[in-house]
Amino acid sequence: NIFVMDLNTGKLLRKLYSQGHQAVSTVNLCEGNLYYTTSEALYCINPSGVCTQVCKEAAHTTHSFTDKENKLWLYHAGKRLVYYNPTDGSSSTYALPKDSMFAEMKFKDTPANGLFILLRNGEVWHYNRKARSMESINKMETIKEGGAPPHFFDIDTSTDDMLWLSSTNNGVY
Repeated sequence: NIFVMDLNTGKLLRKLYSQGHQAVSTVNLCEGNLYYTTSEALYCINPSGVCTQVCKEAAHTTHSFTDKENKLWLYHAGKRLVYYNPTDGSSSTYALPKDSMFAEMKFKDTPANGLFILLRNGEVWHYNRKARSMESINKMETIKEGGAPPHFFDIDTSTDDMLWLSSTNNGVY
């Protein structure tokens, strides 16, 4: 079930949608539509209340994120990351390393350089919007110069759009 609540009064306004006994695992608002996931797929409810299934690859999503370009990122229990574009309905699936569960859902979205994602195993993955590709920055030559690949444990961006990474073994990048 999905409910709409007025945060100023705390009153439940209405039940927006019910899909039988399926649990809703994530909810995102994007371009005026509500997107939610269940064990079966990603669904969209438009402002008129019409619900449609839009992406089966997003089944079993445990975490989700809407980036600065209004694209959805859907994480599936340590196995894959699904990128979904609500504008054209396209999706891409990225396989993740076996030990790559997200560390507190650390997403950092930079307009010029794409999306950076911190994984529990200490890797930071970069999504290049132009190339629509994903790669681990831990494998980049400039990162590997310090010897052993770094194990990152935090990620942030500054007001001048710089990405800052802290590692357990190689300091701050």
